[in-house]
Amino acid sequence: MPLSKAPIIPIDHDLKRILKETRATLKNKFEMADDQAIIAMVENELGASIIPELVLQGMPHKVNTLRLEPEQHRFIGIAAPSLKEISPAAKKFIEYIKKMLFESNYIS
Repeated sequence: MPLSKAPIIPIDHDLKRILKETRATLKNKFEMADDQAIIAMVENELGASIIPELVLQGMPHKVNTLRLEPEQHRFIGIAAPSLKEISPAAKKFIEYIKKMLFESNYIS
């Protein structure tokens, strides 16, 4: 199915924000938030979607990817009442996220 004819499968608030900022409109048949289901629908030529690059990273998928123009970004934050008093698991999680983002060149 040509991309121009593919129904869009929206994913999240970031996409909705981008559409509002760019004044773009979509004709969508489906709306869901489960990344795996969206990717499966795209793989089976049921539509196209705009998915964050981090979601696709390290995932075996049979889809073509294109970059948005203009390029879009979002901010991801981690919040805790006190970073000094978080659990050991939360500390490990934050260390892992920082390492993953650094190795992927998302942060320097």
